[in-house]
Amino acid sequence: MATLATLISSLQEENEEVIISGTTTSAGGVDHIIDTARSEADDYWKGCYLYIVSSTESAIVGQERDITSNTASEAKVYTAPNFSAAVPTGTAYEIRRKRSRADYKNAVNFGILAAQGWRNEMAVDNSNIVQEDKLEYVFPTGLLFLSEIWVEQYTVLYKRTATGGAAGYLQDTGANFGSDVDGEKVAIYGGTGKGQSRSISSHTATQLNVSPNWTTIPNSTSKYVVKQTSKQELPPAVLVGYRADMAGLVIRLAAEPADQGQTMFIIYEKAPVKLTADIDATTIPERFVVLKGMVRLLSERGGEEPDRGARFLIQMYQTEAEVFKGQNPAYRLPMKQTIYPGEGAVSSNWPYGNPLW
Repeated sequence: MATLATLISSLQEENEEVIISGTTTSAGGVDHIIDTARSEADDYWKGCYLYIVSSTESAIVGQERDITSNTASEAKVYTAPNFSAAVPTGTAYEIRRKRSRADYKNAVNFGILAAQGWRNEMAVDNSNIVQEDKLEYVFPTGLLFLSEIWVEQYTVLYKRTATGGAAGYLQDTGANFGSDVDGEKVAIYGGTGKGQSRSISSHTATQLNVSPNWTTIPNSTSKYVVKQTSKQELPPAVLVGYRADMAGLVIRLAAEPADQGQTMFIIYEKAPVKLTADIDATTIPERFVVLKGMVRLLSERGGEEPDRGARFLIQMYQTEAEVFKGQNPAYRLPMKQTIYPGEGAVSSNWPYGNPLW
């Protein structure tokens, strides 16, 4: 995985962005640096910008400023606006062509978004519990394309209404729980706390202790089911019909499943995520991001139309990016086999293996 900082550095190198690197030899000010190696002619660096790589003055690290002038006799490079603190001795800096860090960040994210449909990550969301009298459920965060929806099948151990509870347990004074509940799941499908599922850590005859704690504490209106999934003999999950309402951001089941309290498995492709902080990382191959990022940089030349040379480079980088895609197959999580409900044959339609066994 490549970080935003790494990708920006690679783009700058590809774009021949860094002209020269150096280290200050004397303490400067908020508007200039001093480096005896900077003996270039006066105003040689004007129109470029100066970037602080590292410094004992942490407040200025990562800051970039326009170079307004430089003087060979003083070995000074003047900048504007002022840095947030004076530049001390031993500060590492780079002089770069006139491209802001924001330009490079935008180019990196352009490259990441360009991978959509080729390197999207498949994911499974199992946060929804099937509830009574409810057909609509919300999309997982970051969903790009909805693939399939499955609901688990299970053996019912207990299906009752609670009499109360607390953060760490569900109470049912009319129950007589046995040892078969330990290690299984309890789900609330109706009443207060509906939509929650927890593992049973221990029990008494009338109490199920859960982990983690309930978000909403059950009470006498809470309808629950204890599911035996550890010794599942049924097909583990069944594919259900649905309609995706992208505008309303909801998934509507075609029909209510026969039972309630099942975990719903939503298979989807995740949308590419833009990087904002230097430490943020992406799984998109670095070279592809750089190639597409160069297309973005060359296409944006201060609001001017790309010249003939730039258009040639844009086409070159576009072509190389497509070749890279062709040489690197689309990314998908490996498919595992499971029994397709109602068929007795092995199918690869469930891509995450058996969700229950």
